[in-house]
Amino acid sequence: DRGGDWSSDVCSSDLFLSVPGYPRALAVLGNAFSHQSFKHLAINMVFMYIMGTQLHDQIGRGNFLALYFGTAVTGSFASLAFHVVTKRFNVSSLGASGALNGVVAATLYLNWNNSMRLFGILPPEPYSGPTGAWWLAGLIAYELWSLKRKNLHPSLYDNMAHLGGAFGGLAGVEAMKLRARKRASERRRLMGSTSGGPAKRWW
Repeated sequence: DRGGDWSSDVCSSDLFLSVPGYPRALAVLGNAFSHQSFKHLAINMVFMYIMGTQLHDQIGRGNFLALYFGTAVTGSFASLAFHVVTKRFNVSSLGASGALNGVVAATLYLNWNNSMRLFGILPPEPYSGPTGAWWLAGLIAYELWSLKRKNLHPSLYDNMAHLGGAFGGLAGVEAMKLRARKRASERRRLMGSTSGGPAKRWW
């Protein structure tokens, strides 16, 4: 997300810009569909294509859309709440980075023990990449370090929205797993069986 104290003229509606001093309920979702520039949009969409397609294949279309919209909201709300608590009412935020971080975090969490390469190419063969757990830890650590380095002041990059989206993605995966376990248990109950593990496809 892009944050900072700059003009809201880049948006045609206040529903597409999150401003703590002028909050709108729908803006916590609407601002994820607005970007400061084409470059801002292009960067987000490149990462979304790389990570989003993999997550889509793993959890299915419906779950992917639910997680994307949900993490857009958690990211925006985290940013909004942070700026209200720190009494910075004149900042503004927009962009899909919160949702993007939610998608990235969810993908890494689902591949916790699997080796993963950056952009699918780094490190090169024959070396294996770090596991999803290490990539996820690095993502969270970087956002926290970046936030601390700026002394919690708003900047061009909204680290709090990134963190809100990332933790929203983790919560979303856990919610899907819980729902899958309940469905598997219900199926076993209806079939009169108490044996067997959870369904292989948990979505």
